[in-house]
Amino acid sequence: MTKRIISGIVCALLLIAVMFLSAIWPFSLNLSVAVVSFFSVYEILALKKEQKLNPLAVISYIFSLIRPLIGPGVKWHLAIYIYTISCFIISMERFIKNKKRMPEEQKSVWNVCFIFFLNIVISVALGTIVEIRNFGKNFGIFLSLLSLGIAWSCDIGAYFFGKKFARLIFLL
Repeated sequence: MTKRIISGIVCALLLIAVMFLSAIWPFSLNLSVAVVSFFSVYEILALKKEQKLNPLAVISYIFSLIRPLIGPGVKWHLAIYIYTISCFIISMERFIKNKKRMPEEQKSVWNVCFIFFLNIVISVALGTIVEIRNFGKNFGIFLSLLSLGIAWSCDIGAYFFGKKFARLIFLL
């Protein structure tokens, strides 16, 4: 538990430093969110044992960086179309390649779909932090910190509630 508290404090201090740096150099927040998005997608790919440099990993890494760096708009929609078509081609290639091994082929295609949808969710969710900062003009940094603070507070509350009352819930 001490390890979690220390890592939470370090992350909170890094977040505050990035937010204050963002007031001076706005692109620092975009860059920080892109790095977090990249490593989040790396963890998803590692979970599915796809983190090697194969076509799915490469396009997923590139796509995870696009939303935080360029924001919403025409380029974002073009990136979604390219990413969708690429994942479709990869899943069809895996389907045809493993046609004779049915369970293998289903797992392989399922991995592509899982990575595709989670990558979109991660990119949109983390890219929204930058949009909130840009939306608020004078209060953008405060609104970004507030939204992240509320999410972290809920996570911390759920963690401590679960630690305290988990046994009671399983007894019911």
